[in-house]
Amino acid sequence: MERYTYMIFKAICFILLTSPLMGQSEIWLKLEKGDAMYLDVTSMKWQPLGSKEKIAPRTYVLTKADATLKIYRETDVYDAPAGGYFYIEDMFVNNKRDLVSAITRIEAEQLPSQPVERTNDQKFGLTYGRVNETRAENQSVPYLTERMRAIYWFEEHQYAETALLSLKRLISKFPSLYFEPSNFDRLCALYMKLGLYGFLFDETNRFMALKRDDEFGQMVIRWNETAKKKLTTSGQ
Repeated sequence: MERYTYMIFKAICFILLTSPLMGQSEIWLKLEKGDAMYLDVTSMKWQPLGSKEKIAPRTYVLTKADATLKIYRETDVYDAPAGGYFYIEDMFVNNKRDLVSAITRIEAEQLPSQPVERTNDQKFGLTYGRVNETRAENQSVPYLTERMRAIYWFEEHQYAETALLSLKRLISKFPSLYFEPSNFDRLCALYMKLGLYGFLFDETNRFMALKRDDEFGQMVIRWNETAKKKLTTSGQ
């Protein structure tokens, strides 16, 4: 029964992963100044971005500090952070339904390809099993400075949904970054700001079993209590 349940769950995740969040029509990128690169989805290699390029929305972009990049999607024009690393499609999410779908896809991408053997070990983290509690060294996470710079920029420029998705992608891929208090606090604050109290509760509840009495542990308890109060009063 467990294997069948797993297979059904994987099928649902496959649909989420392969169904476009809002269409996969190509968009235009205009590099007005400086240098930038994009990660080619076919070769999985970084390619220099020309002055004007037409690419798929589900593409990672890395801009240099001196870059001025504009993104054109239909009739909309978006500014992009300089010296940042980000996923283009995340910039187009501006409603709760698409945001929930995007978060679910990010979580589904961390699922193992095969069912995990049942053990008595306590599991922490998201769908990827036990979180490594050791702190990640900056050099072990590619473009960490650029990733964080983009997150800060999105927050400052009222792209809260994009900031949340960018941070969620980062710490889902590198789970040890969860234990950096500033990262976890920012993640929870963004959930709160966007009214995603269920996600806030689930995210914090997974770490309650750690029973840590340090700054991180106290932060988990505080945000978990906040989520429970919001869920009780909002009826979510």
